[in-house]
Amino acid sequence: RQGWQPLEVGRRFFLVPAWRDDSVPAGRLRLAIDSGTACGTGYHEATQLCLEALERWLRPGDTLLDVGTGSGILAEAALLLGASRSIGCDIDPEAVLYARQRTRASLFAGSLRAVRDAAADTLVANINQVTIAAIAAGIRRVLKPGGRAILSGFRAGELAVVDRAISLPRLDLLELQGWCCLVCGE
Repeated sequence: RQGWQPLEVGRRFFLVPAWRDDSVPAGRLRLAIDSGTACGTGYHEATQLCLEALERWLRPGDTLLDVGTGSGILAEAALLLGASRSIGCDIDPEAVLYARQRTRASLFAGSLRAVRDAAADTLVANINQVTIAAIAAGIRRVLKPGGRAILSGFRAGELAVVDRAISLPRLDLLELQGWCCLVCGE
């Protein structure tokens, strides 16, 4: 815990450990982090890339779907950015129980298969290349027309596999220390 220091991410976020009361710099949104046993402290490059992509691509009023929500950090970030609804799913029921204590988002234990068609304006999945490729058809299915998918958790060398599997036009590509975040949609 002593090693966790506040961190500015992107132009808008101020990640701060939940047990600290550091003042938030002007123009930034406080995003409390305390991942416990779940993934999602915000310190990983892939998570930071997703936060930056949400700043760029989430529109106020969007419905966000966070696939593999872990600690719920991205689902909560979407609410701070003005999403009207933020939903997260994770196949790890323990992660969902823990995350429910730390976010206002609606979370459920389950997979993308449980989500209805055309449910999300914006989808974020910070998982890994293998899983994203495996669920690519489901990602396309749950996006509303004109929706955007923010995909991360993979290295630059794995980008081609994700790009080919998701099979949607590329809108943006963010990179940080060898990690990638692909934003795609119609």
